[in-house]
Amino acid sequence: MLNYAKLKVGQEAPHTTGSLMMIPDGTGDSPLTQEAARELEAAIHDARVAFDCIGLGEIDRAHTSAVTARVAIDAAVTALQAALGQAASQAEGQSAAR
Repeated sequence: MLNYAKLKVGQEAPHTTGSLMMIPDGTGDSPLTQEAARELEAAIHDARVAFDCIGLGEIDRAHTSAVTARVAIDAAVTALQAALGQAASQAEGQSAAR
C-alpha cells in the first residue's frame, strides 16, 4: 500500500506516473471526436490528481481537480453528441441523394 505521507505536495504517486493509455492523435475521423478524446484524456489526468490529493489530505485541491475532471467529461459528452448529430445528418443526406 502506498504511503501518501511520504509524498511531497505536487509529487505524483508512483501508480499514476506516466499514462496508462495514450489516445493517439487522429482518433476518429472528425475534429469533434478528436476533441472528445482530448477532453477525456484531460479528465483522466484531473481525476488522478484528485485521487492523489485525497491521499495527501489536500481536500480543497482534490475538490478543484474533481470539478475540473467533471467539466472535461461534460465537454467530451457535448463533442460526442455533436459528432453523432453530424454523422446522422450526413447519413440522411447520403440516403436522400440516392
